[in-house]
Amino acid sequence: CAFSYRRTTFVIEVPITPGAGFMVYSSFDSQYGESNTNNNKLGDKMEAWNTWLTNIGRHSRVSYVMAGRKTVFTLKGSEGDMKTCDVFQKTLEYFVTMSLKLHNFLHPMETKVVDNVCLTRVPVAVA
Repeated sequence: CAFSYRRTTFVIEVPITPGAGFMVYSSFDSQYGESNTNNNKLGDKMEAWNTWLTNIGRHSRVSYVMAGRKTVFTLKGSEGDMKTCDVFQKTLEYFVTMSLKLHNFLHPMETKVVDNVCLTRVPVAVA
């Protein structure tokens, strides 16, 4: 399943294996490359966001990987964060917000507005 928000595409995967949780990812062209300094900055952001997710009671975790000239940002979700629709929706909204902030970090000259992300529960056709 995929959806788009602020011209960024997000892909959601839910394995059929019971208890496997879910995964959401987005990717961006990376202007930073793979230098240690830039990886440290990205690593610091991931650590801060994972701490924040823990502090609000989520068991999901974010990570990133450099794939060629792309930065792939991933949320590995837990079963617990899927138990109710409200919790799952909020977890996805947090990830979309983090993705927009990551895009702005990677592309300071092409920033996207980061506001209160609100995803609808009813699927909407994306043009």
